[in-house]
Amino acid sequence: MKNLSVIILFNFSLCLCTWAQNGFEIKTHNRVIQGTKPNISIGKVQGNSLQRSGLVYSGNSLLSDLTPVQSGRTTVKTKAIKQPTNLLTIHRSAKTGMPLFIKGTPANFSTYNLLSSGSEHPAAMNYLNIIAPILNIKNPTDHFIVNKTEIDPRGGTVVRLKQYYQSIEVYSHESIVHLSAEGKPLSWNGTYIDPASIKSTTFKITTTAATKTALDDVKQNAHFYELSATEKAFLAYNGPDIQNVLYTDNKIIKTCIPAYIIHIRPNFVDWWMYVIDANTGNILDAHSNTCHINGAATGTATDLNGVTQTIHSYLQGSTYYLVDASRPMFNATQSVMPNNPVGGIQTLDLNYTWGSTTAYKNIQSTSASTWTPTAVSAHYNAGKAFDYYTAIHKRNSIDGNGGTIISFINVANPNDGTPMDNAFWNGQAMYYGNGNTAFKPLAGGLDVGGHEMTHGVVQSTANLTY
Repeated sequence: MKNLSVIILFNFSLCLCTWAQNGFEIKTHNRVIQGTKPNISIGKVQGNSLQRSGLVYSGNSLLSDLTPVQSGRTTVKTKAIKQPTNLLTIHRSAKTGMPLFIKGTPANFSTYNLLSSGSEHPAAMNYLNIIAPILNIKNPTDHFIVNKTEIDPRGGTVVRLKQYYQSIEVYSHESIVHLSAEGKPLSWNGTYIDPASIKSTTFKITTTAATKTALDDVKQNAHFYELSATEKAFLAYNGPDIQNVLYTDNKIIKTCIPAYIIHIRPNFVDWWMYVIDANTGNILDAHSNTCHINGAATGTATDLNGVTQTIHSYLQGSTYYLVDASRPMFNATQSVMPNNPVGGIQTLDLNYTWGSTTAYKNIQSTSASTWTPTAVSAHYNAGKAFDYYTAIHKRNSIDGNGGTIISFINVANPNDGTPMDNAFWNGQAMYYGNGNTAFKPLAGGLDVGGHEMTHGVVQSTANLTY
């Protein structure tokens, strides 16, 4: 009786599994393959970043004989894939659930002679057709184009494919199929965008307008000049290079937008890349591909008195800013460089603006030793004031709490814009006029700077009324 119960229970479970498994149908190229009902077994492995599942196919042909596949500009025909029966191991992103790595080969997958020209292409494309349900992409041959093939030093071939949508490249996404020496697919890995997440392919902003935006910005961040014919020939550069793409900030995301990728060489050394939103014209990303070490820099320059002074600045990308980040009060974690250096010593330029047009800007240079004498004197004065209060009074900056010391140069009279015959502390920063009838540029006087910045110390301590 006990044995009979076990047999009944086993048969019931088998029927239940068979009923559950028969609820799936595989669709390929938007049609149902008659007689094909895959058995699916899924198991999840808990981990920090990956989940793994297995997918088992059984049944008749998944693809029709001789399916046309577009590979680059050459149309090839793939061979039929008969009865794939082995387990495919799938690693998924724990954040998005999308596949990152798929390993395994159907047992009866047709192999190819890789010595024949281009035969690795249909092998790779056929493999994409097999894993299409896993990738959740219909007709992968419409979305992936072979970019290049490489010889794997361990044997076999690596086929790299780019993703496209309506003939527009999906930027910075790549699929890689690994083939054995016999042409047998071993694995897939890469990142891609779900085509359903692409909502627009309209490029409203012109390429001319996008290029101008990038050029205007790079001129503010790098030393810019027109390259000579010799330099252009060496760099193979004839001006900004622009490409229409579908762009996303992250490697795997639900949506992406039309954008322009623009490469610019502002000088013989630097190589900048810009991403411009093709609908708003906004800069989505901008960075120099040239390796520069961001951080505190030191140079020498001449002040208003003709004296060579050591000047501390900050290098970001290929541009030096008149920000001293070398003092112990500088807080790199909280700082947003170069505009907000927390605990830094910063010198800014008002550039004689006044009234409703008042505007200041960062003082920047392409060299740690190229600064105007006025900027050198003002920056040097602030550093000396910090050193004095630290060494003599054990005071951490003007406010006593490591606050940023800010100086402004080229200050005009706020009433009429005439040159200012004064220097002062206004409760937040040090201001230097360049003199008019009574004085020379006041940043040239260390005693002037020391006196005025001491007003800031008094403000933070005794709080005297003036």
